[in-house]
Amino acid sequence: MNHEIISLAPQMSMNYFKLARIYQQMGRHNEAVQVLRKGIENNPDEYVLLSTLGMAYVEVGKLKEALELTQAALKINPDYFDSLITSGLIMRRLGRQEEAAEYYQKALKVEPENRFLQMDYAHTLATSGRVDEALEIYHKLKSEHPDDYRVYQDMGILFASRGDLEKSCENFKKAVSLSPSPMTCFNYALILEKAGNLEEAIHYLKLYLENTPEDNTERKIQAQKALAQWRRKLK
Repeated sequence: MNHEIISLAPQMSMNYFKLARIYQQMGRHNEAVQVLRKGIENNPDEYVLLSTLGMAYVEVGKLKEALELTQAALKINPDYFDSLITSGLIMRRLGRQEEAAEYYQKALKVEPENRFLQMDYAHTLATSGRVDEALEIYHKLKSEHPDDYRVYQDMGILFASRGDLEKSCENFKKAVSLSPSPMTCFNYALILEKAGNLEEAIHYLKLYLENTPEDNTERKIQAQKALAQWRRKLK
């Protein structure tokens, strides 16, 4: 797909979409934006191009422009999944969690079994203070996807935020057993320390430090200090 083909068929919106995608994959985002804008000039009611340009603007931090485009796309097609998702993402980045949740809820009517969307929706509900509703979704996800460590990790974080350290540890333990990634071990160590299980906390903090790909980040430095302090407490 190239500019010559577009010039021969300027009303073929898919040509602009495909060319823009090629530019995005090459990291040439400005050129992708130019192609999409040209496509919209020739196809002003093409909601796919409007939504794709909106997402392109999100990637470069132009949230106001992105929102205008996704809203324009939704006026043409209120059920267009990509625009609903992108609008929710924009609202989250703007700190407008309730509005983000509304967009995710609408998107779930289009794709009710989308696991990653359900998790984003649950996370957004939790961020806006609707923790019980978020937990309902996570419990459903746990029964449907019992091997997804992210579900248990998110639940562990939620229970910790409510002060229920027992359930938090229970879920983090499962998350670590499924995926002992450095960050999962790090988060579990912090919860274990809060719960008073210092020996286990030290074990998992050591696993984080031994396996993290981070250089001397602030988190790693603080973890090293915490490990030394926790070891002294055990003596």
